[in-house]
Amino acid sequence: MSTEDMVAKARTWAGYLNQGETWIPATGVPVKVMDMDQGWRSNAARWLLRRAGVLEFYCTFAEVQRLTSMTGQAVLGEDEHGNPVLGPPEIIPLSDHVEDALMREMDQRADDPQAWLKTTTLYRALVAD
Repeated sequence: MSTEDMVAKARTWAGYLNQGETWIPATGVPVKVMDMDQGWRSNAARWLLRRAGVLEFYCTFAEVQRLTSMTGQAVLGEDEHGNPVLGPPEIIPLSDHVEDALMREMDQRADDPQAWLKTTTLYRALVAD
């Protein structure tokens, strides 16, 4: 799998788990969570839990990739119309505080992927009621 494919897959899973409106079953046809009966929702939640380790990896990968690829541009001055003149895009490094917090979060997730998964919006929607 190429890096681009991995990033795309990770972002897709992260986006999917961070919403609670839609379940996408094996058929590929999205279903509204509120239209699923309790048994189906329960089975879907257990399906997610069985894959918690892999899903945690994808979501953490997506977050790290996003945070470590943020770019900014320095303002070098102004042009004759008062518009900013920008330098080339540069990667913005994470502060030590942010990096430490990210590492703690990654460790907690990896230590108990199922506990982490239970905090996601999709899982909570599936087990509601």
